[in-house]
Amino acid sequence: MHRFGSTDRTRTRGFTLIELLVVIAIIAVLIALLLPAVQSAREAARRIQCTNNLKQLGLAAHNYHDVNLVFPPGCGYAAAPQVFGNQTYRRLNNAFIEMLQFYEGSNLYSALNTNFHIYQCVNTTVIEAGMKTLWCPSDPVVAQRNLRPPGGDFSGWCPGAAVNMNYTSYMGNAGIWCADARPLSSDSSWPYSNMDEYLSAGNGVMWVGRSSAIGGVTDGTSNTLLFAEGVEAHPEANNPTRWWPGPNYGMGMFTSLFPINSYKNKKEVGYSHTSNWYISPSSRHPGGANTAFADGSVKFIKDTIESWPGGVDANQFPIGVTLNQAQPGTPSTPTIAAGTRYGVFQALSTRNGGEVISADQY
Repeated sequence: MHRFGSTDRTRTRGFTLIELLVVIAIIAVLIALLLPAVQSAREAARRIQCTNNLKQLGLAAHNYHDVNLVFPPGCGYAAAPQVFGNQTYRRLNNAFIEMLQFYEGSNLYSALNTNFHIYQCVNTTVIEAGMKTLWCPSDPVVAQRNLRPPGGDFSGWCPGAAVNMNYTSYMGNAGIWCADARPLSSDSSWPYSNMDEYLSAGNGVMWVGRSSAIGGVTDGTSNTLLFAEGVEAHPEANNPTRWWPGPNYGMGMFTSLFPINSYKNKKEVGYSHTSNWYISPSSRHPGGANTAFADGSVKFIKDTIESWPGGVDANQFPIGVTLNQAQPGTPSTPTIAAGTRYGVFQALSTRNGGEVISADQY
């Protein structure tokens, strides 16, 4: 029996401070456990997008081949037209410019004036365009525009104008070393008939002034690289350097003289005077880089792939290889000592080296 006026009171018990701290600690542990998985999933998605980009470029190269019966050149080489007023040979458009109409860039290709060098003012519309197909989403720098001020890089090309430059995450396979169309002298105004020796020196698929047809890839299209990734800004560089229309090694073309991801331990800068000429594939993906092969397939190549099994010297330069620089500011012609063997990475970059490679080697 209840007394008149009495009430029932239900007492509720709250969390103690210790219990609350335990719950917070458990949540923190769960987040710490889940965060790497989330980051890994995001990187996997970025890597898939990068793979798709290379697939599109490989398809574009084959469509270009169907029309022109040859893969796109690493860059053109011709007498500088129009405003330069002389017959000095200069590097022109790279493979990505040449292929524009084959990877959803038809409008830009229509805006390109081939009577002028790509860096001249009339082609500013093309220069300033950013192509997402050329951007690896794992590279945080590549999608950033970079203002090149008047009187700077474009002095003499687009005088008095500032240009917003865009970049690329990808490069074409020029082979083990650079093949440059320059004479072995300080004179840069030689007649075109003397250039063939230099223009034919590349052992990759696309290089300065030349490229190979599928029939010339006698090592097999499934064993020959076509494109690969390249990190936009190396850690030791002050500014990004891989301009997307850039007609030069280190911009639109790579070589295999140094290993994949060699920028991470500065092997590339060990041989300092080569500058950007011998940039190798690199990426922000852990453990290697995405590559497109000449058959259109895309494969992830580990940075542990065999490279120069004969070893390297104190400057990380391959033993048995000597670069004989023709003149300052130019790439060098190689001398290979008898018995020097290519690594698997070097073999994948040659189109007709006769190497036998199996898929389990990379």
